[in-house]
Amino acid sequence: MNNFTNLISFILKRATKTLRCAKGEGGMSTLEIMIAFAIISLTMTAVILISFGNQKVAADTETNNEALYKAKELFEDARALSRRDFNAVTSLVQLDDIYTKTLLVSDLTPCRKEALSELVWNTEALRPQKIELRTNFTDIYGALALGGDCDANPPNGGWTVPNSLSSADFIPSGAKATDIDVLNRIVFLSARDPSAAKDDLFVFDATSAGAAPVQKGKINTGPSINAIDAFSKSDGFYYIFTANDKDSDQLQVIKVPQDFSGAPQIIAEQSLFGVDPGGSYPEGWRVYYFGDRLYILTRETAGPELHIFDVVDPSSPIEIDSFWLNRTVNAIIVREQTVNGASRRIAYLATADNNDDIVALDVTDPIDSDTFRLASLNLSGSNDARSIYLLGSTLYLGKDSSGSAPELFLVSVADLDFTSPGGGLRLMVERDMGMDINDIQVSGGYGFLATSESNKEFQVWNMANIFLPADIYNISKFNFSQKIVAIEYEDGFIYTANESNDALRIIRPAECSDNLDDDGDTKIDEADPECHVDGNANNDSSYDPEDDDEN
Repeated sequence: MNNFTNLISFILKRATKTLRCAKGEGGMSTLEIMIAFAIISLTMTAVILISFGNQKVAADTETNNEALYKAKELFEDARALSRRDFNAVTSLVQLDDIYTKTLLVSDLTPCRKEALSELVWNTEALRPQKIELRTNFTDIYGALALGGDCDANPPNGGWTVPNSLSSADFIPSGAKATDIDVLNRIVFLSARDPSAAKDDLFVFDATSAGAAPVQKGKINTGPSINAIDAFSKSDGFYYIFTANDKDSDQLQVIKVPQDFSGAPQIIAEQSLFGVDPGGSYPEGWRVYYFGDRLYILTRETAGPELHIFDVVDPSSPIEIDSFWLNRTVNAIIVREQTVNGASRRIAYLATADNNDDIVALDVTDPIDSDTFRLASLNLSGSNDARSIYLLGSTLYLGKDSSGSAPELFLVSVADLDFTSPGGGLRLMVERDMGMDINDIQVSGGYGFLATSESNKEFQVWNMANIFLPADIYNISKFNFSQKIVAIEYEDGFIYTANESNDALRIIRPAECSDNLDDDGDTKIDEADPECHVDGNANNDSSYDPEDDDEN
C-alpha cells in the first residue's frame, strides 16, 4: 500500500507543477484544466486497478497453494489409513472453510486402489476453481498374507472381444479339472479322474505369453482333489494346499520347486479333527490360505465343517480350532477389516443354506472358540450360493440357477457389525441371470463370470458403477465347448479350469489390449499405429483398446 500512496502523491505533485507552470505562462482555460484533471483521474484509475489486480492475483495464488496443500493432505491421510486398514480407504466428501474436499476411491483389485483427490471452491460468483490429484494405493500386507496371490494389474480394456490365447490338456488326458490357482503365470490345476491311481494335481508353465502352456509337473495325491490354494515362499518353492476327496488326511500340502528342478511331492497330510470318517461327506471340500493360516472345509457332515490350521511351517500344519457350521459351504474368502473400531479377521462364506446364503464369521482368535461371532444374510430364492468374490467393501456372490430367482448378488460389507441383528450386511443389487454362476472374479470395473449357459460359458460384465444397477450389464460372451468350473484373473488374462476338452484355457482381451506383440512389429498395444484409428501412435486420443487386430 505504501508504494501505491507514493505513486498517487507523485502524480498529484507532477500535475500541480504542470498547472502552476501553465498559469505562469499566461493562465489556463477551463478546457485545459478539465483535460488535466481527466488525465489525473484516468491515471489514478489505472493505478488503482493494477494495485487491486495485483492483490487479487496474490490472493488467488495463496488460495491455490492452500488448496493444493489440502489436496495432498487428503492423500496423505488416506495413505496412512491404508497402511492400518487398506479396505477402510473409501470415498468421502468434506466441507473445509471455502473448500469442498472429495476423495474418490476406485477398487481396482483386492490389492490396489486408485484415488482422486479433488478440491472445489469459488473465488467469486461464476468463477469456480478446482484442483485434482491422482494416485494409487497398494496393499503390501494383503499381498503378503495371500502369499503373493494378489494381482495388482487391472485390465486395460479390450474385453468387448475376448478370445482364446492358448490352451493345454492334462498329459495323459482323461481327468476333469476341479480347481485352479495362478501365481505369476504358473498354473496349478487340480483334477478328478475315474481312476484313483492316476495323477490329480498338475503344474503348467504359462510364462511364454501366446505360446501353449507347458506341463511341468504332476502328482497322484489319492482319490482326487476338490479344491486347491497355492502360495510362494522366498525359499524357492511353491506350496499347494489341497482339500482332498478322502475321508481322512483331507488336508495335504504339496511342495514344488519354483525352477521345476524336481517333481511335486507331498510333504504333509492331516486329518480333520472331530470329523467322523464314516459320517456324511467327511471329505475335504474347499480350502483358503491367508496370513499363515489355512481354512479348510468339508460339506455338511458329522462334525465341524470349518477347520483352521497354523501353517507357518507348511510342512507341519497344526489344527488350532474348528467350528460347527451345520451347512455346506461352497466358497470361502478371508480378509482383515475394521469392525466396530477394531481390526478383525473375517471369513465370508457362500453356503447351500436356504436361510443364510452369506455368512460372515469372525475368526480372529481361533484358539478361543467362544470368540467366534457370526452374521448372515438371506437372499432371494432357494437356489444354493456357489461362488464368492470380495473387492473393497463389495461382496459379489453367484448362485445356481433356479427358475426366475436371481443368481447374481452384490452385497455391501462396509458396515459389518456383529452387535446388530442384521450384522450390517446390506444387499445392493440382485440380478436374474438365467444361469449357474460357477465362479466370479472382479477387477478394474470388469466382472468375469464362469457360467453354465450353453454357448456363452464365459461372460464379461460391466461392474464399473455398482451403485447404479442399470449400469451393470453384459459386455461380451465367449463360447468354447467346455464346462468351466473355476476361473482366475491375473495380469490381463483369464485362466479357466474346464471339465472337458482342454483342461486349461487362457482367454485374452482384444489384441490392442493384451500386452502382446501380436503382429510381430515390436510395437505393443497403444504403441502400435494399427491400434489407433488415425494410424498415429503419438495421438493418445485415437487409441482404440477394443481393436482386435494389430495388423
